[in-house]
Amino acid sequence: TQNGSAQAIAARVLADVGISGVAGFIDSSLIPLARRPSHPELADSNIFWTRKGFPAYHLQAVCDDRGLFTDVWIGDAGRVHDSRVYAGSELSKQIENFLSPEFHLLGDKGYPLETHLLTPYKGDVSGFQRRFNDAQASARQVIERTFGFLKMRWQILRRMPLGVDNWQPVTMMCCILHNVCTVACEEIDFEQDEELQDLRNARVHIPNHRANPALTKRDNI
Repeated sequence: TQNGSAQAIAARVLADVGISGVAGFIDSSLIPLARRPSHPELADSNIFWTRKGFPAYHLQAVCDDRGLFTDVWIGDAGRVHDSRVYAGSELSKQIENFLSPEFHLLGDKGYPLETHLLTPYKGDVSGFQRRFNDAQASARQVIERTFGFLKMRWQILRRMPLGVDNWQPVTMMCCILHNVCTVACEEIDFEQDEELQDLRNARVHIPNHRANPALTKRDNI
């Protein structure tokens, strides 16, 4: 069951970083496109042009502490903010059906603070809040590494040459095959890839958030 899997993940994360109730880690990665998309149903292809200066689409994903994908959402235009990608995803609409109240995902500053999605404390922090942020940042590195592994294994995701109709199935298949390789314990060599080396030193960004019941839950971790 979903909660059975969540319980196993939460136990491992608690032992590793000391945060209870963690069922996974969420983030979004841009998949660069070889060319600006064109399609009869696209009203404005310019929205795929990112602020970083290249066309791309989003791959939003949740992974567990072992780097296995447990949820993926594919295809939002690259210029769309992570929070809007999440808001429009099925995960956002259905998360309460998949996780019981004691479980939650960990996300960065691009996500809203919710009872099932905990983000770092904002501003100047000290004491418990600083310890939580440090532990949360350490735990979240797994999703960054997982995206790095995915793109190293499947080079097509570094510059997608296919058309709009093929993005989703090809990206989904890469995620499935990533899980197969991870379960099979395929080794990835950090030294062969500069992007993966950079992930070792991922920095923490403190997000803004609005007051809501998730504040109490996070404070009581």
